[in-house]
Amino acid sequence: MIVGTFAKCDLDPESKREDLIFCVKPNWELSLKHWEYKGNPAYYVLHPNGADLGNIREGLAKILYDEYRDCEFKVYAIKKGYDDVHDCATYNIRIDIYR
Repeated sequence: MIVGTFAKCDLDPESKREDLIFCVKPNWELSLKHWEYKGNPAYYVLHPNGADLGNIREGLAKILYDEYRDCEFKVYAIKKGYDDVHDCATYNIRIDIYR
């Protein structure tokens, strides 16, 4: 699940993550972009237009970076979801890893 969809879009401050989430369709190919958050590995989930929809969870980011950073990632939108804690839309994704 994409996390942080309630926050502002870092890569395109003119866009709202939640608005972008509503435009995503099942089976769309998305992508990941590595960055660091407070010295730890993090990955943005990117909309096809390059704006960030949010991030993947911290623990998963660490695993992807530590064990698979030399691999290719294919990311697909699966279905819309809802983050009850932050009262916002989100999306379930699938990440395929290729060596």
